[in-house]
Amino acid sequence: MKSLLSQPDQQVSPRKVSFEKLALKYLSCAKTSKISGFTLIEMLVVVIMIGALAAIAAPGWLTFVNRQRVTAAQDRVIGALQEAQREAKRQKRSYSVSFRNQNRVPQYAVAPAATPDISKGWQNLLSSDNIKPGQLLVYTNLQSENKKVASAATINPTGVITFDYRGVLPRDAETGLQIAVAIPRRDDLTQPVSGTKRCVTIKTILGTIQAEKDNYNSSTEKGCYPGS
Repeated sequence: MKSLLSQPDQQVSPRKVSFEKLALKYLSCAKTSKISGFTLIEMLVVVIMIGALAAIAAPGWLTFVNRQRVTAAQDRVIGALQEAQREAKRQKRSYSVSFRNQNRVPQYAVAPAATPDISKGWQNLLSSDNIKPGQLLVYTNLQSENKKVASAATINPTGVITFDYRGVLPRDAETGLQIAVAIPRRDDLTQPVSGTKRCVTIKTILGTIQAEKDNYNSSTEKGCYPGS
C-alpha cells in the first residue's frame, strides 16, 4: 500500500477558477461605473430655449386672454339688458340698466327706473377673478337716458337704458343705443385698443338686441362706436 503522503496534490478545477474571475470582473465594473448627467452648458442652452419660446408665445396668449375677456363682458351686457326686459314685464313697471366705470372697474346695475345710484346694487361686469382695475373699459354712445349723442366720436363712460312695463323702449326713446366693452389703451385708459371692441346695440323700438364688434361702419350701420 502506497503511503498517503506519496499522493499528488489535489488540483483546483479550471471551471471554478473561471467563475471566480468572472465574479471579480463584474464587481470591479460595478464599482467603477459612472453616473451620467447634464453639463452646465447643456442646462444653459435648455433655459435659453425655454425663454425664447415663452417670448414668442406671450403676445399670442395675451391676445387670446383679451379676446376671451371682452367676449365674456359682452355676454354679460346682453344678460343685463335681457334681465331688465324680463323684470319690466314681470313687475309691470319700467326697469333700467345702468353702466359705469368705478375706480377703473366696469360695473352695471339692473333696477326699477329712477332708482338712485346708491340704491341700485352695482355689480362688477366681470368677477374679480377675471378682471382687475384698468383691464377693461365700458362705454356707451348715450348722452342721457335712452338718448344717444349726436357725434359717434363722442363717448360717455356711463349710460342708462330704460324699458317700459312691456319690456320695450318707450316711444320717445332713440334706437341704436349702444354699450361697448374693450381693452383700454395703456397711454389713455378712456380709449379702446383698436380691434378689441365688442358691443351690444338695441336696434329697434321693440328692444331687439344685437351683438357686434370692431369699428362702426356708417354705410352698414354695424359695429361699435366710435368709428375711428
